[in-house]
Amino acid sequence: MRLIGLVLLLISNTVLARTPSIAFYYGQIDSVRELLTYDRVVLPPDAITSRQLSMLHDGGVKVFAYLSVGEFEGGALPDNLHSAQKHTNSGWNSKIMDLSSKEWQTFLANRAATYSKRQFDGLFLDTLDSYSSWATQNELNEQERSLVNVVNQIESATDNKPLILNRGFNIVPKLGFKPYAVVAESLYHGYDANKGKYYPVSASDTAWLVNKLNGVKNLGVEAIAIDYIPATDRKAQQADAKRILKLGYTPYVSDGLLNQFGVSTVTPVARRVLGFYDSRYSTMTTSSCHRMLATAIEYQGYIPECRDVRSTDFGHVDNTGMPRLLFG
Repeated sequence: MRLIGLVLLLISNTVLARTPSIAFYYGQIDSVRELLTYDRVVLPPDAITSRQLSMLHDGGVKVFAYLSVGEFEGGALPDNLHSAQKHTNSGWNSKIMDLSSKEWQTFLANRAATYSKRQFDGLFLDTLDSYSSWATQNELNEQERSLVNVVNQIESATDNKPLILNRGFNIVPKLGFKPYAVVAESLYHGYDANKGKYYPVSASDTAWLVNKLNGVKNLGVEAIAIDYIPATDRKAQQADAKRILKLGYTPYVSDGLLNQFGVSTVTPVARRVLGFYDSRYSTMTTSSCHRMLATAIEYQGYIPECRDVRSTDFGHVDNTGMPRLLFG
């Protein structure tokens, strides 16, 4: 029995070691040190500089650019796309688009080509099924056919670079290529953006998603599950990631807005040290925090952050990347 237990332990550790980690991070990137923890990262393309992208590549990290396929995000809608808007996603302040619109298809293909030229390793295609919020029963089939065409066009525009899909389960067998991976959110734990609240997923919804993800695996495509648990409960994040991994899916467990460094098959090590200065008496560069502490902290391999005590929002400090040491 001990021998069997040892063999099972070795098999379990081998599976863990051979499952590449992944992170979906939409926060600000002032340093890539935490991102170097992961094998693969999905990032908003405008959040990372070319130099940072090169640093991640030098560290052996594959970088995927985020692209919203079903929704327009950020800023005013271009004039030629007004007719393609069908609905609004109030939770994320975005505009839901008609996938059959030629103007929208061209917009997406051009963006994909731009990201490809920036040397991203691939793309993460989000909001694939947003059309379900407005399409009638008769329009659903047309939108699904258009989605297949859109994703095929994006793959061609990126010179056949790997694509990760967020859901889109129905279209995977209909594509002209095999996706790199398929993602599903909220397997066990979800996040309601409208209410700003976390919630447990019902057993029936989990069972439905497991069936869909197993179908993806049966096609030889990697299945990735994203769960949402507050960053203040790291142990719960780690336990959930192990639970997902046991099902044969690559886990990523993070905060509801994906603004913090979460748990995958690895847990990032806290590398930031937070210090404060008072802007009434000095600027950041003349503060004691910067002049006397920053160099010593960097020498130890950590990242100093000197913040103004008068403007810091302490309710939104990302503590996942910081040791428990705080100083003034």
